[in-house]
Amino acid sequence: MGRRGQNAFLVVELRPEFLLCQIDSVLCRLKLEVQRLKLGISRPKQLDHLAAAHFCRAEFRLARPRQHFQTLPVQHSEPEIPELNELSLEFRSSFDPPRMDVHVYDDDPSRRFILVDLKRFVEGDTLDSGAKLEKIQPESIQLYYQGTRFLYDR
Repeated sequence: MGRRGQNAFLVVELRPEFLLCQIDSVLCRLKLEVQRLKLGISRPKQLDHLAAAHFCRAEFRLARPRQHFQTLPVQHSEPEIPELNELSLEFRSSFDPPRMDVHVYDDDPSRRFILVDLKRFVEGDTLDSGAKLEKIQPESIQLYYQGTRFLYDR
């Protein structure tokens, strides 16, 4: 490691596959190495090392009891909504796409609207084609038609 008066470094790499008990063991070995360096002992005997590690582990557990980990709720991401051009040819041929004259998006949902054939529609309205306008997004609208939800670019 080094002579007295020189700086010595001990690098411990913790990988995700370590279990908590392995982390305890690494911390105990690290503590033992620090004590060994302070005392200037070059190489401890194997039995002394094991006894010291065992003592260190017990001391560490008394000093820092294991904390209970909090479980976080699983966040379900919304399923990706396909665009109209990604849907089947049969579906696309049955759907008459709206001709949007104006597309207005605002952070405030009450200020969002589109003009289709110069008629104003807001979220929740049904277009003349029979599709329900579910959401107005910054670059597209989300429609629901014949049981299928999809995005239509402006």
